[in-house]
Amino acid sequence: MKEIKNKIVHVLALPKFAVEHPVAIAMIYSGLLVLSLAAFFRMGVDLFPDVAYPVVSVITTYQGASAEEVEAKITRRVEAQTSTVRNLKDINSISKEGLSVVMLKFEWGTDLDDSANDVRDKLGMLKKMLPDDADDPMLMRIDMKDIPILMLA
Repeated sequence: MKEIKNKIVHVLALPKFAVEHPVAIAMIYSGLLVLSLAAFFRMGVDLFPDVAYPVVSVITTYQGASAEEVEAKITRRVEAQTSTVRNLKDINSISKEGLSVVMLKFEWGTDLDDSANDVRDKLGMLKKMLPDDADDPMLMRIDMKDIPILMLA
């Protein structure tokens, strides 16, 4: 019984202190309010955080070629050559008339500069195997900072 009484006394100590010392409670709340406002106004807000998606695109143009020819002579070769790059997660490709786009997706946390250099090295070896009429493959990285925030028409 004595233990229960001690627990009740401890539970009732805070409200009793608050009632007996209203100025102290007001000062504590005022201090918390000032600290909260200071923290709120110093907090940075970024609508578009700096997130680098681990995607590299290889774009090759081959004017006057059909989609099937672009796929056979360019897209398949680019896929085969770049499939051995480290930390590669997925390869997607699009072959259109006169255009080949191969998107290489890497694991999150991969250093994209090193991966892009590896892909660039692989494409350097590939240039000799591409048709003469095809342009050199272009390497592009997707960066959210390059996308416009607002477009007005």
